[in-house]
Amino acid sequence: MQECLNNVVKHSQAHSATVGLRWTADTLRLTISDDGRGFQTPDPTLLAAAGFGLGNIAQRARTLGGTATFDSEPGRGTRVIVEVRTARSRPSILADSQTQTFRKPSP
Repeated sequence: MQECLNNVVKHSQAHSATVGLRWTADTLRLTISDDGRGFQTPDPTLLAAAGFGLGNIAQRARTLGGTATFDSEPGRGTRVIVEVRTARSRPSILADSQTQTFRKPSP
């Protein structure tokens, strides 16, 4: 999540970003989206080889037995979805879904 939010701040020129976390019976899903400038996503097989921060995100997800999906186009913002299967169910004190939107302060 930290790498994704760093990318929003450093590169996206976004006015807002939304972080969502959903925990189902066997999957934890993190979604980070922004309304920034977007980019042409590289071929997934080239991510790690090219040294992209996106490759680091994908590798970390794979290390946890999960996946990372990148959806972006120039002028349309970016959405990153990381899904990891979990061996235990959601603790009862946590809601099954949380979403928070952060907005850039007006000048």
